[in-house]
Amino acid sequence: MSFIQAEQISLTLDNGKTLLSNVSFDLAKQQTLGIVGPNGAGKSSLIHCLLGLNSNATGQISIQGKALTSFKEKSRAQLISAVMQEMPNDIYLSVEEVIESGRTPYRHWLWGHDDEAQKWINYAIDKLKLASLRHQVFHTLSGGEKKRVLIARALAQNTQILVLDEPANHLDIQHQIELMYLLKSLPITLIISLHDIQLAARFCDKLLVMSQGKVIQQGPAKDILTQSLFEQVFKVKATTYTNQHDCLSIHTEPLTSY
Repeated sequence: MSFIQAEQISLTLDNGKTLLSNVSFDLAKQQTLGIVGPNGAGKSSLIHCLLGLNSNATGQISIQGKALTSFKEKSRAQLISAVMQEMPNDIYLSVEEVIESGRTPYRHWLWGHDDEAQKWINYAIDKLKLASLRHQVFHTLSGGEKKRVLIARALAQNTQILVLDEPANHLDIQHQIELMYLLKSLPITLIISLHDIQLAARFCDKLLVMSQGKVIQQGPAKDILTQSLFEQVFKVKATTYTNQHDCLSIHTEPLTSY
């Protein structure tokens, strides 16, 4: 049985605009799914649907055969954590307090106590190398630092599934690579939308290639990232080859000459 299964996910807005059309995929436990596609492909819309954040969505998402809609809010928050693309700017808490908020699903309903909170806060701060920023106020941080804090908050939540919408945005190359290595080292299931196809091909077990709200192709990067797919979806010429590190390298050029 698949750990995560999405079946015929569709999303049409009240104005009649279709954002997603019959999106289906399955994912094994502790695998990483990379959602890729051009701007407007439906990547963020799919992320929102996978988190149950859009009431207009149809279809079904199941976790180990159980419909996501059947999970109570607290149980869902202990199962799935998320880092969204939107960057909050009006948070006046310290970095540690923001990370601590990831422990909310584990607090006692009456006493608000969580025996393991500090352990997971320290773990997340260590993993994202945030010790020097621990007491700094969140809204004073740079965009990249804020992103790392929000990812640390999700790690402190200690879930089986982590969903990230463009996590590499705002990060410099060093922190992009460090983040992807960190995510792949975690014993959890990952669903990540990425603009950087090279990054997705390198770190994701399976890619979901989208265009205009539809799945064009899915599977391991080496199997599906063909020249014709790049021309059809991304409107570029592409050559792919496996480098000495057994990673897929991609060289792209425009379709038109300059």
